Amino acid sequence: MKKMSKSLAFKFLKEIFLRNGNLRIKDEVKVAKLGSQKHKKGYEVRLLAKDEQELEHIQIAISSLDLYVAKSYLKGKQFVQPIYGKEITKKFGEIKTSEASKNKLNTPV
Repeated sequence: MKKMSKSLAFKFLKEIFLRNGNLRIKDEVKVAKLGSQKHKKGYEVRLLAKDEQELEHIQIAISSLDLYVAKSYLKGKQFVQPIYGKEITKKFGEIKTSEASKNKLNTPV
């Protein structure tokens, strides 16, 4: 698999995420209540690719950041590439928060 620089890889993933990505944050309350074996939903970033070529670029970028490239899947007519992990999910959560506050500032009243 090809590689790209870490800064370029993160910039590319950030663009994809801001276009149509989403986050899943682990619900610690449910884990405490049900136990980790019953509630297995963890930290996940989901990136949606327009086509197989973009999916491949996403996977190259993930690999370039030394992250595990999880199995992608088809949902509807879009390819979904998950990235699992608490730290990376936290980083993308910060991006989402900063973009939301930026958009609030740019919205006319």
